[in-house]
Amino acid sequence: MKKCNYKFYILVFAFIFLGLNINSKVTASSNPFNDESNQSEERREQTGSNEQSSQEEQEEEQAGQRNYIFFQSERDGNLDIYRMQEDGRWIKNITRTKVALETDFSLSPDGKFIVFWSNRKNKDYILRTDINGKRTVFLTRGLCFDGDPKWSPDGKLVVYVSNRDGNHEIYLMHSDGTNPRRLTDHSAIDNSPVWSPGGANIAFISNRNGTKNIYVMNRVGSNLRNISNARGNDFLPSWSFDGTRIV
Repeated sequence: MKKCNYKFYILVFAFIFLGLNINSKVTASSNPFNDESNQSEERREQTGSNEQSSQEEQEEEQAGQRNYIFFQSERDGNLDIYRMQEDGRWIKNITRTKVALETDFSLSPDGKFIVFWSNRKNKDYILRTDINGKRTVFLTRGLCFDGDPKWSPDGKLVVYVSNRDGNHEIYLMHSDGTNPRRLTDHSAIDNSPVWSPGGANIAFISNRNGTKNIYVMNRVGSNLRNISNARGNDFLPSWSFDGTRIV
């Protein structure tokens, strides 16, 4: 009888031990404070974050390989510069300012950057940014009016308008904002510069003869000539693709 009782207690003890062991494993696997569970969750979250970051980097890397249309819009409350794919998708606000106006932009010949005018900080600036809007630099200092920038066909220079010397004249600077120099020097108002397709000449508007006419000069400011000689006012000159005509 005692021998039977001894075996009975051994069996009861074995069942209790096995039950406790199984319960501890179940509890550990479902415990939100379990280290292994948390590490696994962190790995999943980190993987998801890395995948999202990698996707964004890949999209930005491919940005220069897509065909984009650049435009101005007030759809976000103020005037900014946008880009979109040629099918109307992937619309992106490049300048993303809440109160400043951004306009008069010019695309670089390689399609990777734009220069534009802005009144950030209540001053007139010319800025440059990449087509993702992430590398923005000030090309002028905002001490006067600087605007209407146009990228040269070779991508090395930017022609623009400034009144830093008392009235609106045509200026030239390197595309990084260095070495600014004046091309016109007249008491009249000169504006609306535009490069010829080959980059040898610049057309612009001036009222130096009493009305606004179209003038042309070379890229260093010499060989100036009035090519419209109109009695009325002329605006917004544009070169033909071969550079032989201006409309």
